[in-house]
Amino acid sequence: MGAVVTFGKPAELRAEESAETVLAIGASANVEGDVEQAVVAIFGDVHLDGRAREVVAMMGNVSLGSNAVVRRDVVAFGGRVEVADGAQVRGRIQPVDFDLPGLPGFEGLAHWLRECVFLLRPLSLNVLWVWVAMGVFALLYFLVALAFPRPVRLCVEELTHRPATTFFVGLLATVGGPVLFLVLLLTGIGIVVIPFLLAAVFFGALVGKVAMLQYIGGAPGRGFGFDALNNPILSFVLGTVLMLVLYLVPVVGFLAYAVFSVWGLGAAVMAVFTGISRERPRPPTLGPTSGGPGGGIAQEEVPPVYSTSAFGAEAGQGSGVASPGSFANLAVVAPRAGFWERMGAAFLDLALLAIPLAVLGGWGLFVALAYFAGMWAWKGTTVGGIVLNHKIVREDGSAMTFLDALIRGLASLFSAVVFFLGFLWIGWDREKQGWHDKIAGTYVLRLPRSTPLLCL
Repeated sequence: MGAVVTFGKPAELRAEESAETVLAIGASANVEGDVEQAVVAIFGDVHLDGRAREVVAMMGNVSLGSNAVVRRDVVAFGGRVEVADGAQVRGRIQPVDFDLPGLPGFEGLAHWLRECVFLLRPLSLNVLWVWVAMGVFALLYFLVALAFPRPVRLCVEELTHRPATTFFVGLLATVGGPVLFLVLLLTGIGIVVIPFLLAAVFFGALVGKVAMLQYIGGAPGRGFGFDALNNPILSFVLGTVLMLVLYLVPVVGFLAYAVFSVWGLGAAVMAVFTGISRERPRPPTLGPTSGGPGGGIAQEEVPPVYSTSAFGAEAGQGSGVASPGSFANLAVVAPRAGFWERMGAAFLDLALLAIPLAVLGGWGLFVALAYFAGMWAWKGTTVGGIVLNHKIVREDGSAMTFLDALIRGLASLFSAVVFFLGFLWIGWDREKQGWHDKIAGTYVLRLPRSTPLLCL
């Protein structure tokens, strides 16, 4: 016969049969007859008890029986070669094994490909190391559920109220995200923006997956009125168990993993959009004129006027009470700057520092630290903050000193190195503080447009 080729099932050649070539993909090759050319198994083992010109196993083992005759070489890439007494190998025997301590190695990887990938499921009862990896992820999800209950709850609310919208938003983000990254990279902006976006996507996907587990685990409670299942931790555990069961089913497991990952990402994106809409300033209220209730023509409420002269040394002198324009009063009445506003200001500052950072390499971090700390101590803001009318003050409303600015700058490095989670925290924190704000004890305020920030 001609070539014997199989995919996902063993290739068999009995003793009375012959073939030109035997190729098994994702399975083993068992040959007892004569093969004119080579016996090859990709992600599988080769057992030869007949005759062949060459024997090759990619990510698998080779075993030669006592009647085996190989006219040239025997190669096991990522596996072992076992030769029985009486077997003849006229070429070289070359086992190439790259197993590393603590890792499954090529043999374990090949077993995973056969049991999981080729069957389109994330888990298999026959692959132990996959369960270890899944346990690590489950522990990570559990820690996220404990550490970030509010972001997870917001994502669960989006899944509950807008299930179809969250799924299609997640699908759009999954398809359009790589295109957006490519456009940003080609325009040069991506050098600064992409690390933040990748960190945001990673954190959003993580929180969204936890929310998805809670949403699935809470479905029986919502459907049958079991209030006990509305507990976030209990619904998370139940959702995790249900997901693991689905992951064991061929084809269904892969579809469940893909759909739930996309759905969770969509929930995170929708939660961010909802948070942004809540941060937008309310429209000016309309009320009656002094003509009396219901009389006269409605007019806009006049916004408060902040005095810039009180920011000097004479602020509040002689009264013992902070004047309307003082830092203390401003920290009370001025709204906190939201996540996207602050990221916009940071983008402008990093664009300004792009050339020094590119030229100086690692030394550019000292230039960036000097720029931010100096501007915060001098003006209480940066160039990007001036454009967006931001002001940084201490939690007691007083101006930042150079020591405060330096501590905040060093703390910003900590917020960045942990996958930028310290900056992403701004989007979920009630006070709109990042980790560096909490360490330095500062707020970022959004000043009225009428306030000339350069005069501050």
